[in-house]
Amino acid sequence: GRVSPVAVGVGMTAGFGGILAAGVECAGAFAGYLGANPLRFLLLSMRIQPEEYRLLFNGRVLFFAIYACAFLAVPAMVRLLTGSEELKKQARWIRMPAFFLLFLVGAAEAAGLGDPAAGRDPWSAILAIHFRDSSVQTALTLYYVLFAMGLLTVGIARKTQVLRQCALVLFGASAIKVLLVDLSNLELIYRVLSFIGMGVVFIAASWAYHRYLLGPEKASGQSADREGA
Repeated sequence: GRVSPVAVGVGMTAGFGGILAAGVECAGAFAGYLGANPLRFLLLSMRIQPEEYRLLFNGRVLFFAIYACAFLAVPAMVRLLTGSEELKKQARWIRMPAFFLLFLVGAAEAAGLGDPAAGRDPWSAILAIHFRDSSVQTALTLYYVLFAMGLLTVGIARKTQVLRQCALVLFGASAIKVLLVDLSNLELIYRVLSFIGMGVVFIAASWAYHRYLLGPEKASGQSADREGA
């Protein structure tokens, strides 16, 4: 006999739902592992054997990118499985570990851009234990500033307060790093240029924050005052 199209559709829907459920379960299991063994995970996963390291093209980037994408996809999976927009909004907080993972792997590759040895053992560079030379630390600082600008842009565009706050914290951390670590390895002219560059970045970030976030709020408040008058 012929197979009913309805039965085929139901079977395909059930199979797709099973795949999504398995994905959510895997993401949840990984989140549980990460919560139970965060130090071990971060310490072991960031280091790469010398013969396995290639800038950007290595297992660390692939590993972190896969799990970051898994965290980012969880809210959409929740929406598809439950049909609840409210649960999807609550599940958005699961995306935060994805930004953290992307930040770490990006910092590791930035360190490797300054010195391949630092890319193989990035914690020593990120924590400024070793690799305090200007090339590695300058690459890290530039990455921190660019990542903070990205967070600020996304936070303003999507009206996500926590991303904007993380961006401001990262801007502050970058400024402190410049003062305590980077400037100790630079000549006078480069110190002056570093201060000028940081000033320009902070002014641009402040302008964007007030222009695209606080500006519309003030405009709406003024229009409300006019309507009240």
